[in-house]
Amino acid sequence: MMETSTESGRKSLQLSVVRADTPYQTVFLKTKFPTAPEDLPVVSGFVSRLIAAACQGRKMNLETFVQCPPLSEVQQMPRMTDHAREWQPIMGLGIWPDREPPTSLTKADFLKLLPGQRPRIDKYKLCRISAPGKAREQAWTSLLGTGALLVILTTDDSDTFLKKTKDALLPPIKDEAFRHASFYVPLVECKSFESASPEQLRAWFCGTSLYIRESTEDGGILIVSQDPLRPVLESLGAKPTDGSQAEWQVPC
Repeated sequence: MMETSTESGRKSLQLSVVRADTPYQTVFLKTKFPTAPEDLPVVSGFVSRLIAAACQGRKMNLETFVQCPPLSEVQQMPRMTDHAREWQPIMGLGIWPDREPPTSLTKADFLKLLPGQRPRIDKYKLCRISAPGKAREQAWTSLLGTGALLVILTTDDSDTFLKKTKDALLPPIKDEAFRHASFYVPLVECKSFESASPEQLRAWFCGTSLYIRESTEDGGILIVSQDPLRPVLESLGAKPTDGSQAEWQVPC
């Protein structure tokens, strides 16, 4: 985890800015998955304060999702089964809008693999925590650090938001095996922003106010905001490390 000490001796987290076209602003926190137990309280505290600051003065809908492939790789599935009755998980799909639409793997795909190489993954199965209120907060705090967590804040209610994401992400998918999921949610990584236009970003995020994804591809937590991120970070006591706002230090 990128952690430094300030002049006062207080620990701080270091956030790197990821270039994104207006109005989207993006920062990245480097951390390991699974996150070390001694680092989890710091990361959890930061994410909790970030969500609270983003919700300040507004009624927001918090959606919690679980990325199933990373979850199974770090063997955290018992957390889901232990809380299934409380969380009421529903299976759907995560879609990479900057990649080719998902298609079923063929025999030829497997024959092309080199020794030790895994099949391509263009989509993830996702679980959505469908239980309302505290269950979603309990789920993200429990799953943070596994590499499986995706949290989305939106001013839309759940039905409206999920209709928007389905309308945006389903049309390019032609393979019938992937056209009948319960929901579709965008998955992005740092490099997704390298050539994405503002129009593409608006289409991908469907009005999402804040997007927090544990990205195993990048090795950390990706944070995307449709609203100005600087005042939110400053409300947490964050300061640019060099005055250029390319990096921020957030006191723990």
